[in-house]
Amino acid sequence: MKRFFKVSDPVEDEAKKGDKLQKVRELWDDFIGRCKMLFWLAQQIGIDEAIKKFKGRCSFKQYIKSKPVRWGLKIFCVCCSLTGYLWNASIYVGKNETDEDKKEEISATHSLVKSLLQPLSGRNHIVHMDNWFTSIPLFNDLAAMFIWCCGTVRVNRKGLCKDVTMKKKEESQLKKNPGTIRWASYGSLCYIAWFAKRAVHVLTNCYMPIAEDPNDPSTVLHWFSEKGQKVQKEIPRPPAVASYNLYMGAVDMFDQYRSYVQIELRTRKFWHPLFWFVIEAALINSWLLYKASRELALLPLEYSLFTFRKSIALALVSQWENMGCQHKKCTISPSKSMQQSTGQSRKHLRTINMHDGTRFTSPDSHLSALEQIPLKEGSNLKVRQMRCQQCKQKRSVYWCKECEKPLCKGQCFQLYHTNTASPDAKTKK
Repeated sequence: MKRFFKVSDPVEDEAKKGDKLQKVRELWDDFIGRCKMLFWLAQQIGIDEAIKKFKGRCSFKQYIKSKPVRWGLKIFCVCCSLTGYLWNASIYVGKNETDEDKKEEISATHSLVKSLLQPLSGRNHIVHMDNWFTSIPLFNDLAAMFIWCCGTVRVNRKGLCKDVTMKKKEESQLKKNPGTIRWASYGSLCYIAWFAKRAVHVLTNCYMPIAEDPNDPSTVLHWFSEKGQKVQKEIPRPPAVASYNLYMGAVDMFDQYRSYVQIELRTRKFWHPLFWFVIEAALINSWLLYKASRELALLPLEYSLFTFRKSIALALVSQWENMGCQHKKCTISPSKSMQQSTGQSRKHLRTINMHDGTRFTSPDSHLSALEQIPLKEGSNLKVRQMRCQQCKQKRSVYWCKECEKPLCKGQCFQLYHTNTASPDAKTKK
């Protein structure tokens, strides 16, 4: 099925060879357009990267050591911080800086975030991001679009006040006074440094460095060790850090839903995992829409994510029941029984399959001729591999002794000797 599965027109793909995603571009654009149309985002949103597992050959495949899934395709996502709804996404296909970006001296990450958030211009959303995206020019450009930002920042970014930055040589002194807060303002921007157990640096243009009400400051409880004993202390915390911790996990929430039941089929084509990502995201988004509208629609049942996916599968299968489709009884083929009965000898299994008429249509299938390919004279290898004559893809260590043709053990051996186009099948007839 996967060999003949397509989601685009092959004729049109030839005309779009410059686009690396031409195999799945039409489906992806249609899916993202529907995600934007069907949901109205909350004020707090998050932007981060997600990984779809893939280990095949691909020019834009990524390796990220710190991620649970190290090898895969990187997808930048914009999600709702309250629900985890995937609202916008972009597939990373490699570094691509335009001429306009070079003239304005902005990075590829800068232009990527602006393109993802462009549809939200003028709506006063608050975007939370990590230090990989955060920079002063990006925050200023988004503020001009009436999109406000908050995110951790790397201390080596250009334009940050060095007096606010907490250096490593100061840690011993700062540990004696946990809860230290420093800040500096750059117009509408505020650069905040906070120390609890380690230094945290935040850049924001929508939160104050300290609580507005002095009688009700923002605090957090932390455990510290004093004289060999653990003591819990209440220390002040900037509102920007509290909001970042609360709303930054939007994409992580979406990944958590996606990790419960993933579509993981072995494939060599890079666009197959992208198609499965679309299916996973569509199921999650539809479930979140169902949860948001269930009470208003007076729906009696409250499905979990798993039961919701199961009900969708049963509804799709039920469409075929009225078309006269009949289910065939599933029987274990002799190839599976050979794998399960490892304790029996190979000679005994051959005698069993020789009398089994369900494996091959022809009684003269000479299954006993299947053997391991003999080694060449003077070879130091343990086994010899040759390309299968049936599937033309895999390399097999078995061949037919009578035909002297390398074949995969199982279905390829069966098809080669029963196919009417096979020269050996004609000689047998």
